Amino acid sequence: MPDKAEGIFTEARQHGALLSFKVSGAHVNCHFFGHDEIEFDLDPREVTGPAQLEGFERFMGLLGRTTGKSVVMTMENMRESVILRYAPDAQQLEWVASSEK
Repeated sequence: MPDKAEGIFTEARQHGALLSFKVSGAHVNCHFFGHDEIEFDLDPREVTGPAQLEGFERFMGLLGRTTGKSVVMTMENMRESVILRYAPDAQQLEWVASSEK
């Protein structure tokens, strides 16, 4: 790991960069597209119960509070189809009803 986050973006432009780790036992992959967009992906089959779901809720909240930015969970390749959202202004996580997507 580089000492500063900027090093990750430099590495990603030159060679590609992937950070993988576990959240509540489920694998999460982090892709660095640019300073304004970082994508995390996970295999929903690894979310097997409430403990994993609560872990992802905590993870999303931590990301949002730390960066001061919105954090959204969507279906793969469906940016507009938000499932879960952390709003930094309200400092809360909300499940988005299907009619709101």
